[in-house]
Amino acid sequence: DFCLSRGLGDVYKRQGLVHATDMTAVVHGMLDPLRGSTPPQAVKRYELTADGKKYFQQIPGALGQTSGFCYGQKSVESIVKWTEPAPVGASSQTEVTYTYRIVDSAGWVQRPEVQQAFSDIRTTVNGASKTTEVAGLRLTSKGWEVPGQ
Repeated sequence: DFCLSRGLGDVYKRQGLVHATDMTAVVHGMLDPLRGSTPPQAVKRYELTADGKKYFQQIPGALGQTSGFCYGQKSVESIVKWTEPAPVGASSQTEVTYTYRIVDSAGWVQRPEVQQAFSDIRTTVNGASKTTEVAGLRLTSKGWEVPGQ
């Protein structure tokens, strides 16, 4: 899945994924121990709309689970190459290089405002079939699978 991290709340708001409420809050920073906490300030609180809840998911990250807006799924377009399957523990593994396309994409990812704010969307949506990716596969009783998927 392709997901967006949190941030740029006004862009999400214009797409109908969140709604905003003005409020005040104490914003804590890394330098608080040195200079003390700051007084309350005006902030926006963003909450998911019903439409936003459809796209907001927990996603695995390098440092553990994170969350973000998912805007489509990869579908393998072609297999470019693969390594000879090799035994690893009780199963076999291989590495596959492939091209993909984005399917079931959310309509809002095509909007110029979104693609301008999130260059990774523009790159992914417009260059998916031109880019190769590598995935490690493990042979299971159900066939070849990406571990952890």
